[in-house]
Amino acid sequence: MKKITLLIMMVLISILAACSDDKENAEGSNKEANQNQEANQEAQEELAKQQKEQQKQLEEQQVDEGEVVAVVNGEEIKGKEYNKVLPQTIYSLQQSGQKTDDKELVKKKTVDMLVNQKLVMQEIAKQEIEAPEEKVDQSFEQYKSQFESEEKFQTSLEKNGDTEESIRKSLAKEVKMQMYLQNEIPETKVSDEEVQQYYDELSSQRDDLPKFEEAKDKIKDILVQQKQNEEITKLLAQLKEESEVETRI
Repeated sequence: MKKITLLIMMVLISILAACSDDKENAEGSNKEANQNQEANQEAQEELAKQQKEQQKQLEEQQVDEGEVVAVVNGEEIKGKEYNKVLPQTIYSLQQSGQKTDDKELVKKKTVDMLVNQKLVMQEIAKQEIEAPEEKVDQSFEQYKSQFESEEKFQTSLEKNGDTEESIRKSLAKEVKMQMYLQNEIPETKVSDEEVQQYYDELSSQRDDLPKFEEAKDKIKDILVQQKQNEEITKLLAQLKEESEVETRI
């Protein structure tokens, strides 16, 4: 089994942290509050710095909206689509600890993402898969719920050059992709032995983990996701092998 990532370790450790008692003493509470305020301010400053750097990287790595970045089975993918998913690529690289200032890496990851999406959407069109309106409505309401008010939602739309219609189209696309993958990916099963083995491996690397009974459900979710990702990777590789894909940038 592959080495367990730090992120997964932290997910499991957080279970333990959530179960621990919070025993603060009143005498030190003011001091701690001040320390927390300072820490929050530092965190906000660091976040602002990261956002500024990310915006700079985005501007440097965007391409002309009309430029053809790839062709998949005769269908062109243009710069407008590339620029739209570029932030997702940078965020994904940040989360996995990879360099986001490596322009060739960012370019490759972004084009790969677009090509994979196009391959899947072409299969969806062949199979005439349609997104049920009620599922799109549900996804749209979930999307809107992340905003504190209608005003903030509308501000976000304006800032990103979106409309409610464009958001719904994107969500419908996601729903269709989910439906397609559910049809194509076999049911994923994880045995109790696999869960125990995973936990034992993690325990050999860390001493501060929650008990197995507390962690097993989270571990099972992780293993299911891993297996599903492996199946999706195989499916995309097969689609690509059967297709004509040309990268232009």
